[in-house]
Amino acid sequence: MMRRRQLVLIGSAGLTSAIAGCSMLLGGGDEKKNGQTGNAEETTTNGRTGPPSFEDISLSSPETVTVESEFRLTVSATNTGGETGTYEDTIQLLSSSLNDEEPENEPAVEEPVTIESVAPGETGEATITMPAFDLVNDYEFTLADADSTVTVRPEPMTGSVGTTFAIGNSLQVAITDVSIQESVFHPIDRVSGLSTSEEVGAFMAPSRHMLAIVSITAENRGTAVVSADAGTIGIRDAEWYGSGEGLPDAVLGRSESRFYNGELPEINPSESVSGYYIALVPQETARGTIEITGQADATETLPERVWTASPEGEARQLPNMTLNSIGVPETTPLGQDYEIMFSVANEGDSPGTLRGVIQSGGDEWEQLGTASGNANIETDRPMSGVVQQELQPGESTEITVANFAVLNGEFTYRFQPFDQEWQVSHEEATLSLGEQLKSQNNANIIVRDIRTQETITGYNNWDSEEVEMEPEDGNQFVAFRVRFTKRDETKDYVTTPSTGDFDICIDDNIVGADRYLGEIRENWYTPVEGDIDEQGEVSGWEIHEAPAEYSADDFEVRFEEEAGFGSSLSTIATWRQ
Repeated sequence: MMRRRQLVLIGSAGLTSAIAGCSMLLGGGDEKKNGQTGNAEETTTNGRTGPPSFEDISLSSPETVTVESEFRLTVSATNTGGETGTYEDTIQLLSSSLNDEEPENEPAVEEPVTIESVAPGETGEATITMPAFDLVNDYEFTLADADSTVTVRPEPMTGSVGTTFAIGNSLQVAITDVSIQESVFHPIDRVSGLSTSEEVGAFMAPSRHMLAIVSITAENRGTAVVSADAGTIGIRDAEWYGSGEGLPDAVLGRSESRFYNGELPEINPSESVSGYYIALVPQETARGTIEITGQADATETLPERVWTASPEGEARQLPNMTLNSIGVPETTPLGQDYEIMFSVANEGDSPGTLRGVIQSGGDEWEQLGTASGNANIETDRPMSGVVQQELQPGESTEITVANFAVLNGEFTYRFQPFDQEWQVSHEEATLSLGEQLKSQNNANIIVRDIRTQETITGYNNWDSEEVEMEPEDGNQFVAFRVRFTKRDETKDYVTTPSTGDFDICIDDNIVGADRYLGEIRENWYTPVEGDIDEQGEVSGWEIHEAPAEYSADDFEVRFEEEAGFGSSLSTIATWRQ
């Protein structure tokens, strides 16, 4: 093999000569001229006189030479003398011009070449078998005694996706798949204080580009740990995505590792790794044959290996997903579902998948945890607001997503990666008794059955007897029944709402106050006790006092829970009869 700094030469026995010419009158004399030898008497042949003399001397190579394969150089010379003669010269390798640095020992060839018995006026040839080169480079050959040079640049070894090639002395590498798509789902880990939340993001190639997901397997067949530097694996007319803010760290749904910038991690002897790269590919490149390259020597030189991913037909067809419009109400009641409608289309010439994630924020975007989703991805991450839709070329459709809000105020949303934003104002909810409110901390609330009583039977532990408890003068007892449940069983957290956040109202004005009565012994009464997280459901009656002038049908139950310390936002709802 011919390497960057050493060349194993073949001997003269390896030469193959091709001789062209016709028989000539031979005469005495041994004068040599222009690489010639001869022993014929001086004569005249077709007007030529004198000893053999060679001109039009050339050195040529095949149109295609491949690394790690022998090749032949051809020397030709025309005899312009009057006698049959032999041309002798030496082929030399002058340099390999693509070396970044001048090597200590430049590869060299000193190979004699002989073209025997070339008749006057004829051209003779000799073909010389040269050793194989391991590296793609420009190798310049010349003839020592003639002004003729030829540059040989071996072509890389080329195979389709799935072919295994050696990279270096130990690695066996195969590109196993090349997937061209517009977008991917990727993980987002959002850190807030001491906690980290796992989210899903959607990433799309910029305009006039596609993403290439390139799968690779590498096996170490050596006896020492090996790795590959950045740039060892490349992609022509495209670029690898690195890591950084806004870029996908991984593709959700894939179990393999993501590799970066054409590098490979450390691999122990007799072990293998599998992973993938993500590349940004111009559309014109994506429509043709995708070429993945491998470097057998230093990076930033010409590659020695090429894997090809060819399209079916003359050109690869590509999808083009567009978001045409978003339909959403301007205002919605708190704790109630409302619809977001996305009008989407595939304006490309190939089937494709639209991927998107609804986010909320404005200043700092985060996955919207209250929206429904339809994506089917193998992941443990929450799929709220994650949308996935297959579309045929030219197909358009509408995707409807349900959402709700638990805090009042105007909020900004977007559909990543399309980045189209919208605002919705979420307002206090007005409900009928028995209707459900989706509240904070994964809890649902239902209020039903408002009743009034002039007295309530209780129990006096001191006297160990039942007593009839009465409200303050001018008041009556007003009782309402509540039910608290856990909304999403897939989530670990839930907080039981506080009964202290409920009030009795008339026309949105608070007219009552809660009253502690101790142990109550009414056959309709059960206390609100326990925790949703432990029991799954908490229900019971809450008793307040309110003016006696109102009937049970006049009262409303109002719930207001603040978002947290220092926040001006709340969950507010009123149940009316």
